[in-house]
Amino acid sequence: MCPYRPGMGVLVVVAAFPVSQPAPLAQQVRDIPQGRVFSVAFSPDGKTVAAGCEDGRIELWEVASHKRRATLRGHAEEVTSVAFSGDGKLLASRGAEATVRLWDMRTGKGRRILYGRGAKFWSVAFRADDKLVSWGQDQTVRLWDVATGKEKAILWRHTDRVPCLTLSKDGKLLASGNGDCTVGLCDVTTGKERTTLRGHTEPASCVAFSGDGKVLASGGFDRTVRLWDLTTGKEKATLQGHTSMICSVAFSGDGRLLASGGLDGTVRLWAVATGKEKATLRGHTAPVYPVAFSDGGKLLASGGADGTVRLWDVATGKEKAVLKAGE
Repeated sequence: MCPYRPGMGVLVVVAAFPVSQPAPLAQQVRDIPQGRVFSVAFSPDGKTVAAGCEDGRIELWEVASHKRRATLRGHAEEVTSVAFSGDGKLLASRGAEATVRLWDMRTGKGRRILYGRGAKFWSVAFRADDKLVSWGQDQTVRLWDVATGKEKAILWRHTDRVPCLTLSKDGKLLASGNGDCTVGLCDVTTGKERTTLRGHTEPASCVAFSGDGKVLASGGFDRTVRLWDLTTGKEKATLQGHTSMICSVAFSGDGRLLASGGLDGTVRLWAVATGKEKATLRGHTAPVYPVAFSDGGKLLASGGADGTVRLWDVATGKEKAVLKAGE
C-alpha cells in the first residue's frame, strides 16, 4: 500500500538528505570537516548560482564573472536546500532550524518565513506554476501559497521514515528510497503503489527523475548508482566507480547525462544510454554533497564539504571556477 494522500499534482523534484546511515558511513559523515556547502541551484537564466551553507548563509555568485553577487543571511542553522522559482524572481531556502525563507532576487531581501508546525523541513522546490512544495521530517509533502505563506494542501504523507524522496517533472510519479533497500514508485493521481524497485544492497540515499520521466536514478549507501527503466520497472544499469556513499544525483536537461556526487570527493558524469562513465571530475578536497546542471546543460555545479562550489564545463570535464563560500 502506498501511503499517499491525493492532492494537486507536483511538477518538480523534491529531495532530501539521508536520515539513517550504516555505522561505517555514519562515522565518515561525523569525521567531515566544518564549512560545508549543502545545496546548489542555478537560476533559470543560468546567470546566477546559489549555494546553501553550513553556517546558515546563502551565497549568490554571477556565473559569467564568478563574482559574489550577494550573501543572504537569516537562517540560524545549515541550509540544505535552495530552489529558484520558474521566473527567477524568488529563491526558496530551507534551514535546519525548521524554517523555509523566501527571498526577493531583485533586492536580496527576505520576503516571507514559513514554519513547519514543529517538524523540520528537509527540502523545498517550486512547481511549474510557482507554488512551493516542501518535504519535512514528518514525512509529509506540503503545498504552499507563496503570496500568503499559507499551506494550501498536503500532497503526500508517508507512514515510515524515508531517506530520500523525489517527484517527476510532470507530477505523475513519486519515488522514495526506503529503509529496506528498495525504491518505491507511486502514482500521484491515484495514490497507489506502481512498483517496487529492488537492487540496492543498502538504502538509497538520493533519487532523481529524468526530465521525460522515463528513467529514475538512485544513488545508495552501497556506493552504486542505479538507473531504472520506468516503462518496464527493470534496472537498466548499475553504475560503479564511487568508493563511498552517493550523496546526490542529477540529470541534464536533455536526459543524456547523469551527474553523481559522493563522499569520496568526486563528481562523476555518466552516459544514460550506455551506463558508461564519461568523466571523473576531481577538485574537491572533501566529500561532494549537491550537484546541479544549468538549464542548458553546459555547466555543472557541485558543492562540497571543503566549503567550495565548483563550476565544471560539461563538454570537456574541466573545472571552470572555484567559488569559495565565506570569502
